[in-house]
Amino acid sequence: MRTVLSAAIFCLAASLSAQQVTLKSLLEEMVDRSEIAKLADPAYKCLQWSSYDRRSVTPDDQNHWYANMDRSWFIRKEQRNGRLEHVMMDEAGPGAIVRIWTTWDGNSIVPGSTLRIYLDGSDIPAIEGPVKDLISGGALVGKPLSMSVSEGTHINNRGHNLYLPIPYSKSCLVTFEIDAEVDDGAYKSPAFYYQINFRSYEPGADVESFSKADLDELKKLGVVEKIQNELSSPTFEGRVISNAVAEGQMGKGGDMVITAKGELALSSIELSLEAEDMEQALRSTIAEISFDDRRTVWVPVGVLFGLGHKADAYNSWWASYDGETMYCHWTMPFKREAKIRLFNTHDQTVSAKLRVKTSKWDWNDRSLYFHGVWSPHYKIDTQTGPSQNWLGAVDINFAEVYGEGKWAGDVLTLFNGSPGWWGEGDEKIWVDGEDFPSHIGTGTEDYYGYAWSRPAAFSAPFIAQPNGEGNLAGGYAVNLRWRSLDAIPFDESIKFDMELWHWVKTKMNFEPASFFYARPGAVWNVAPKPRMAAIAVPKKMSDVNPPFKVKGAIEAEEMVVDSTGGELENQSHPALKWSGGLQVWWKFAYVGDQLALVFDSKKTGPADITAMLTVAVDYGIASFSLNGKKLAQNVDLYSPDLSAKEFTLGRGVLKKTGNVLVITLEGANEAAVKSRMIGVDYLKVSG
Repeated sequence: MRTVLSAAIFCLAASLSAQQVTLKSLLEEMVDRSEIAKLADPAYKCLQWSSYDRRSVTPDDQNHWYANMDRSWFIRKEQRNGRLEHVMMDEAGPGAIVRIWTTWDGNSIVPGSTLRIYLDGSDIPAIEGPVKDLISGGALVGKPLSMSVSEGTHINNRGHNLYLPIPYSKSCLVTFEIDAEVDDGAYKSPAFYYQINFRSYEPGADVESFSKADLDELKKLGVVEKIQNELSSPTFEGRVISNAVAEGQMGKGGDMVITAKGELALSSIELSLEAEDMEQALRSTIAEISFDDRRTVWVPVGVLFGLGHKADAYNSWWASYDGETMYCHWTMPFKREAKIRLFNTHDQTVSAKLRVKTSKWDWNDRSLYFHGVWSPHYKIDTQTGPSQNWLGAVDINFAEVYGEGKWAGDVLTLFNGSPGWWGEGDEKIWVDGEDFPSHIGTGTEDYYGYAWSRPAAFSAPFIAQPNGEGNLAGGYAVNLRWRSLDAIPFDESIKFDMELWHWVKTKMNFEPASFFYARPGAVWNVAPKPRMAAIAVPKKMSDVNPPFKVKGAIEAEEMVVDSTGGELENQSHPALKWSGGLQVWWKFAYVGDQLALVFDSKKTGPADITAMLTVAVDYGIASFSLNGKKLAQNVDLYSPDLSAKEFTLGRGVLKKTGNVLVITLEGANEAAVKSRMIGVDYLKVSG
């Protein structure tokens, strides 16, 4: 089905010469959705200082390129006014800080630490105060310009984000002070992680430096509140001049198309999707967008709307999902025609309602085309790199672009094949052929604004984790980072890599999608992958990482299980190679409590019974019986080291169905931590 949308050509006033950069102008630019679709005026480079491990110098040194002690590294230390201050950033020339992210390890870093920002060579800081208060505690501004994520996480396990712009006309020095000895990499001292994204304007740019007085005046005038309200509850209708709708069902290979004609910009794409398997539909339904007869966007619809392949409600500046409709609000200008096509690569039928809205645009030599590319890696092996010191981390390329434009954001969808953190790796962004990346970070979750591998969902204007359930437990997760003031301009090229640095040797799906703007003629290294889009979406860890299984094992996690006390769950653990990847974990029971496991057996009659049981420092002492007959008694499962061992329980009589193994908790070894745990991997019968 096809709908054609026509409009007259609109003309705006000719662009003026570059205007003065001020706190007010930067705040207004942050919520001007058209600016990201233009070359910057005045021109700037977006750069980053961070606490990355300074041993990472060159890819030629693989033992250190993936070095992971990304904390408490500073440019230098210096005495200022009788204080020892650690320099985080030192830049000359006109510029503006546009994002500060931090986190720390433990409580001690917060009360005794001070952040100071000195501007234009002054010895008096323009900003000074406790780190937590300034970055996320509201001492400068409120949410969402200053906030920590996720609020469902303890304060010391959150990422702390400040998006309040801090312009400077001549120079900027940022320092950190703490009442403690600080060593590079924080092997001994409290750990402090940071990233500072800033603009470096061309010499001669007219930049008015930040002052608290100016900030207070903008608060008094209501400007700051207006910006915060727009970021928190964005509205779009004021820009819309016309819209078109297409709806219907799409079988495999089916599509729907909306075409917009004129010198315009797409300002809103809205989509409602229905399918029996929504996860599959979000990944297998493709959004393909062409501008002026050239395709520049080819991504799954779930990625375009920041969802990955699960429909979890969230709200951000460039995209959102309210539980019914997905919204995308990137500004996408064109000179003559835009064609938005959805098509289905999978066997199941998908129902869709697509709405496209346009706004007026004056195309000129600053205008940029919107691009979106998707680069999936399925069942990729982790820990495959050459560096043994850093668990075999490898660099995964999101995209490489040749031309002139801006990097605008990215979405990382993944399915973690084992319990264990997948995201130790750092972003590495190379601009215009740099010898060393101008952006090198401190961890994947830090790049996406949170910290400490926390799985709690969150959303903010420019960062979100709509779903993080697979971060530590294994399974699905999606992270996104959109850009506004921190968009990264490039004159010739940009290359975005992310280290895949996993705690566990496993398999996983790792699906980055990249969004950027570019002038006509740009080329990139990511091609459409319709066959990969149609592959079945994983629903459980074994879909991407089939577990090891012992031949002849009767898996405990497949038994009917009940207990008279304590807590029960199926547990996975990255350090143990349990058959089937799981054990039945019984914990916090008391002496005399019993655990019953009911199972069927191919062998009947007398048989020798063995069990694979977990031993550890906090495991208890247990006795066993089978179908009412006592087997091994007072088996001590204490060990200073965590492992799984096979125990001979004795000889019993088996039935075809309904066998009951009863485990009675007898106590704990004197040396044990008194958590009184029992873990059963599997049973085997023989003889």
